[in-house]
Amino acid sequence: MKDLTSNCPKPMLLVRSKPILEHTINNLKQAGVTEIGINLHYLGDKIKNYFGNGEKFGVSIKYIYEKAPTGTAGGVKIFEDFLRGSGNFFVIYGDILTNQSFKDFADYHSEKKATASIVVHKRKKSNSIVIVNQDNLVLEFIERPSEEELLKHSEILVNSAIYCFNEEILKEIPKLVTTDFPKDIFPSLVRKQQLFSFPLNGYRCAIDTPERLEMANNEFVP
Repeated sequence: MKDLTSNCPKPMLLVRSKPILEHTINNLKQAGVTEIGINLHYLGDKIKNYFGNGEKFGVSIKYIYEKAPTGTAGGVKIFEDFLRGSGNFFVIYGDILTNQSFKDFADYHSEKKATASIVVHKRKKSNSIVIVNQDNLVLEFIERPSEEELLKHSEILVNSAIYCFNEEILKEIPKLVTTDFPKDIFPSLVRKQQLFSFPLNGYRCAIDTPERLEMANNEFVP
């Protein structure tokens, strides 16, 4: 992201005059989610100072600061006490901008009675390949596919980094170990037939380059 994040954490980059994270919080609130946990690391105080306890955004926010990142799943495990008793909950990466209906996604996840559901979208090339059956059950989740694997598919389903989990997922994540959902957790759920896919039906952009930030500012409709 070059100089854009030298003094600004990526979730606080502005899209349509609001931080990415504010769009996420507003979208969650529309789905009825008012209890939110935010994992802090790089320049975390800037996030905390902006959102405070969440009251002015109509939500309640709990923060946990990680001295060293423990991965996408490890970062959820540290919220175990906060999440206990929640039933189902969302996990959304901080640099993902989307107007996907979280209510539709949550309803789908509940209908499937799955441990985990992930939003997927179509691309020609990506860091993941998600292979599903006609019921959207994930049959294979291939993280960091080889060029040979990518060439097998003219168009592939890929991980959108927007998840809905049942709290049972917490039992799958070891404590005090750096753990990632795509690499370490999803393959086990595939074997147990407990990972489902949900086709993206809204806008989604991973803000990981200046060009994508510019594109999002031109395309995104909250």
